[in-house]
Amino acid sequence: MGSPVSPIVADIFMEDFEEKALLTAPVTPRIYKRTFYKPPKKISQFLPSVKCHIPLQDAGVYKLDCECGLSYIGQTKRSIRTRVKEHIADVKHQRSGKSAVCDHILDGPNHYIRFDRPQILAKEHRFLPRMIREAIEIKKHPNFNREGGWVLPPAWDPIINKIKTKPKHTTARPQDIVSSFCIDRTINNN
Repeated sequence: MGSPVSPIVADIFMEDFEEKALLTAPVTPRIYKRTFYKPPKKISQFLPSVKCHIPLQDAGVYKLDCECGLSYIGQTKRSIRTRVKEHIADVKHQRSGKSAVCDHILDGPNHYIRFDRPQILAKEHRFLPRMIREAIEIKKHPNFNREGGWVLPPAWDPIINKIKTKPKHTTARPQDIVSSFCIDRTINNN
């Protein structure tokens, strides 16, 4: 590392050198542009910030997939992680009246919800854009939501139908401790 004075000394030296070079040049240039020394970027400018931003800490619209091909679309002004934990608690305590996710799991043993992989569809803190985005996503994806969300004008239907996604069917059943616990509990209660 050099001294903080080095760029200043180099600039003074270059200014003197260029002045002498212009005076002794056989041909005088018509246009002359002075160049400046710019130090290279610091290492800290190349490194990412120390703060780790976890996506589930944001408010927004999220999707929980079920093995049957349907999904639950929800929105929250709090962190998505907190809302997913509430869904898990509702399933664990079998609060079917409070949660559409719990209702769906209790419908039968073929419902396996991936609580460990919530998909963030949109990050939005403002109320109205979040509600509209949730309504659009509910119309786009095959779901088991109890309500359709915000009522959208029928003029939006052709646009939403163009961007609809087809349901994914999974063949292998991934391991999820929470859903496995809930499925075992519903089988034992019957």
